[in-house]
Amino acid sequence: MSDRLKKLFKPETLVPVLILLALLNILFFPVIWGNKTLIHSAGDASSIMPYGAYEQNKEVRQSRRSNDDGAPAWFSEPSYALLHNQYFKLMIPPLWNPYNGFGAPLLANMQSQPFNPLVLIACLAPSPRTDDLFVLARLLLAGVLTNLYLRRLIGAYGSIFGAISFMLTGYMIMFLNMPEISVSMWMPGLFLGLELLAESISFNRVILSGFFTAMILLGGMPEVAFLELFIGGIYLLIRVLTLKTGWKTRNRFFLAYALSCIIGLGLAAPQILPFLEYIRESFNSHAGTIGSGEASGPGSVFQQNFPAHFLNYLAPLIYGPLGEAKVRPGFGYDGFNGYWGVLCFAFAMVAVSFALDRNAGKSAAAKPIILFFAGAATILLCKKFGVPFINLLGALPLFKLVVFWKYSEPILGFAMATLAAIGFDLLSTGRLQKRTLLIGFSTATAILLATALYDKRFLWGDHVVHMVFNKILSISIALLCIACGISLLSTAKPLLRPKLCRFLLILLCTDLSTCFLLPMFYWFHQLADQQANPYKGAPYVTWLKSNLNDSERVLGFDGVLFPNWSSAFQLRDIRNLDAMYPARYLNFIRNFLTEHEPTELADFNLTNRFNGTEKLADPLFASADQFKLDRLWYLSSIRYLLATRDHFQGKPTEIIQSIVDRSKAEPQFLRLDAFTIDNQTKHVLFQHPRGSRALDSVDYQCIVDRTKPFLNFSIAIDPQVRDIADSDGMTFAVHVIASAKDINVFSRNIEPKRKDADRHWLSESVDLSKFAGQSIKLVFEVTPGPGTNTSGDWGGWADIQLSNSTLAPSKPTADNTAEAAPQLVYDKEVKIFKTATALPRASMFYQALIAKDDSETLTKLRSKDFNIHSTVLLSPDQIEPAMLPPVITNEELRSQKIILDTPLTVKVAVDSKHDGILMLNNQFYPGWTVYVDGKPDELLRADYLFDAVLVKEGQHEVLFQYEPLSFYGGACLWALTLFSISAYAFFIGRRKTSANDHSA
Repeated sequence: MSDRLKKLFKPETLVPVLILLALLNILFFPVIWGNKTLIHSAGDASSIMPYGAYEQNKEVRQSRRSNDDGAPAWFSEPSYALLHNQYFKLMIPPLWNPYNGFGAPLLANMQSQPFNPLVLIACLAPSPRTDDLFVLARLLLAGVLTNLYLRRLIGAYGSIFGAISFMLTGYMIMFLNMPEISVSMWMPGLFLGLELLAESISFNRVILSGFFTAMILLGGMPEVAFLELFIGGIYLLIRVLTLKTGWKTRNRFFLAYALSCIIGLGLAAPQILPFLEYIRESFNSHAGTIGSGEASGPGSVFQQNFPAHFLNYLAPLIYGPLGEAKVRPGFGYDGFNGYWGVLCFAFAMVAVSFALDRNAGKSAAAKPIILFFAGAATILLCKKFGVPFINLLGALPLFKLVVFWKYSEPILGFAMATLAAIGFDLLSTGRLQKRTLLIGFSTATAILLATALYDKRFLWGDHVVHMVFNKILSISIALLCIACGISLLSTAKPLLRPKLCRFLLILLCTDLSTCFLLPMFYWFHQLADQQANPYKGAPYVTWLKSNLNDSERVLGFDGVLFPNWSSAFQLRDIRNLDAMYPARYLNFIRNFLTEHEPTELADFNLTNRFNGTEKLADPLFASADQFKLDRLWYLSSIRYLLATRDHFQGKPTEIIQSIVDRSKAEPQFLRLDAFTIDNQTKHVLFQHPRGSRALDSVDYQCIVDRTKPFLNFSIAIDPQVRDIADSDGMTFAVHVIASAKDINVFSRNIEPKRKDADRHWLSESVDLSKFAGQSIKLVFEVTPGPGTNTSGDWGGWADIQLSNSTLAPSKPTADNTAEAAPQLVYDKEVKIFKTATALPRASMFYQALIAKDDSETLTKLRSKDFNIHSTVLLSPDQIEPAMLPPVITNEELRSQKIILDTPLTVKVAVDSKHDGILMLNNQFYPGWTVYVDGKPDELLRADYLFDAVLVKEGQHEVLFQYEPLSFYGGACLWALTLFSISAYAFFIGRRKTSANDHSA
């Protein structure tokens, strides 16, 4: 073993590490040595504020650098602070998150990856600096492990070529901050362990393979882990079949592999078993299609238009920056999730050409590996693009849970990097014939040209768009020609080969750096400064921590304290963002906000998330029922509501509501919205022009009342977009259609970007007296500005109503059936409103009903006839009516004091006047137990979602404790695995010592 350790410090091992480290330092110099940060929550997505960190510049960025800014900003980055609190402050295992939703499993959600060793970098002292080091360390580890794996197969030049290709492959860069990179970074290590195991069986090799299996499982993304472990198993099968002869010998290797898998599962058991339990007890977005009656799940979804998407693998920005693709509607292009670069692809084609060459001679040993990775890449590409027979793979058990078009990308990147490494190794070692080289490069160039010429027909007619397309295509072809020329020279001049190979490595770095990374990180996109630190919070966060107690929660609107950032500051928020939720959580939320069942996973009907931006949950919009909102807020113990504007405006005017109710337009063109201008929030009829009067106008039929002949309204452009660079304003117009005549009664162009006077609410009035007593149609129309540019034309009509004067209309009244409106208690960087009442988190109830089923429970909870202040509803499957305490009529609930509140323990000091039921409105979930005065008792489910227990009259100490058997069972398996490994290692060591003594 010591000899192997010495090998790690030899130049041939250290030099590649230094090269990869130097490359990362160059590419991310502003981050590592400068003042920039890679974290998305600083300024790419909502976090502490709607625009990111409190200190962040509010300017809108031109382009994104990732197809998913939100997932790391809302889940991964706040989770580092949550893990820091549990690991280093409370010193407890990270099993439960009590701060989002009503509590949810933390370890079991996988994505938190608390047992991933590298995550400690981000958790030790959460900050932009440590987050950056963590995500870059993952890239470095991926490159180093790729080099170690390839060194088992090929020479030094080919290994470093492959290491760079995988470290900078598109998926790793585009989704740099995503949790699945913590799985993919270990994938080369898995193949290293499997390759060693396929060569010969030894204790160390079995352990190494098991270790990498465990690391992949602990990385936190089960879909990616499943695919990588499955592909790894196929790889070992093929390697054993090609390297070994005789089934008796092969079976020994298969048994060794099975043992390594058992070791990996044993080491990862503390996370795997809670995850399996959570799958059974959760709603998750990978369960399949909702409401359609179809059996297919995410695995059957695929991308269309193979040529368009494949072109991005070679030239990722050929259609423009992310989110700005300049292709015609209906083209079937929806962006890309990875790229390889033209040089990596060209050398991969060289390797494939070599493997198909019957005259390969002695170098045929590499052929099985080439054919395996080429075959794997082909199958995954066919699955991604829905090739009929292969697409059936997505309907198989387990496979149907995997989003192939995204999560196959790391494997595709690794396969291409390995193929390219082998192709480059053939060149660097002089085993490559000119014919094979030319075939490989010609194939790559032909594929690039064919897809480019096919797709160019679908570009917009804009000259600039075509110029960018042609320029990137020309640069890609030039790179291929240069690389091909240098490669041909290398085959002809063996003495120059080392220098030319080094030059090709530099060319590879140039290709992978300039095709996406540098322009998208530093040109089209602006990285935030280190000072934009979301972990510092904001003044309002400090205020909340000073004014909230353990019995209260918050709810944010407008992107304020976006979930899951409340957990970073130990603030409880009923919103939650994850791929998995406790099974009843979203049903409980949706019960108070909508009567419509979700029809698909992405219909934004509170189907797979609740983040506070939904209009269903917003009192500012008529779709929200204020009585039911009050019920939800009360039962959830919400004390403070966070927003950037006043959300308690009553209802919009009758004209606005009528137009919205009748509209069939898509919401991006017409909808009910609200603008906040001059610190005044108003409902608006939102309109965005589309270039056709039939599409850009809406109407309202009415009879003009002689006593109310004035049409009053206000107009404005949304302040969020009024300063867009190419905006030229927009025109608002009102027409009256009466007696078959179309009469323009109002028209005004406003251009807030250039006219300060247009940056306010502009109140207008139209006298309709001449139409008194007539039935007319009021037509509200918007058109682009003088330049016919619709960019930033987000217009709004506010306060539309007929009145007896030109005075501004009175403020709409609130719903009288609702609770008193929340009161403004903080008005600085955000607004904080205090609700009138909130249910204490721990309350004694003296009246209880046993519901027939969960449906009845939900119906009663939202009913005005049910008194939630005095009566609790219990689940019928846990308690019999005879067990209920006597009903104490006219007795309201009584608050109980929480004396200890940690993620795993809640202790309540109960002082009860009568026998009753103590309800703690935390998430009911397996693993939670309850002790009354130190004795275990039965935990009941109350009000559909919450914990409850029967308590006798008098003073008691009630302890709610999270003790998941799944975790402790997994910990026992982990300990047993370690013990078995240690015992076997000790036995081998003793046997070797004894053998040495005998030989001496």
